[in-house]
Amino acid sequence: YELSAIYAFLGEKEKAFEILHEMEKEFFYGGFLWFMKVDPRMESIRQEEEFKQIVARNEKKYAEIRMELDQLRKEGKL
Repeated sequence: YELSAIYAFLGEKEKAFEILHEMEKEFFYGGFLWFMKVDPRMESIRQEEEFKQIVARNEKKYAEIRMELDQLRKEGKL
C-alpha cells in the first residue's frame, strides 16, 4: 500500500494502479479501503475511474464477508 501511495503522490498513476491490482490479487486488508479514501498521497488518483472500481470491488467483497459473519453470529456459530 505504501509504495502505491508514494507512486500516486509522485504522479506515477500506472505504477500506483499496478500495485493496487497486485494487492487485490494477493491480500487486501479492509483497512486499506479507509486509508485509500483519506490518504492525501492518493489524491491524484482518487477521482480516476480505475481507483473507484478498485474501491467498489473491495467494498462489495467486505460487505459480503460482513453479512456472512453477521449471519453466523445470528445462528450462534460465532
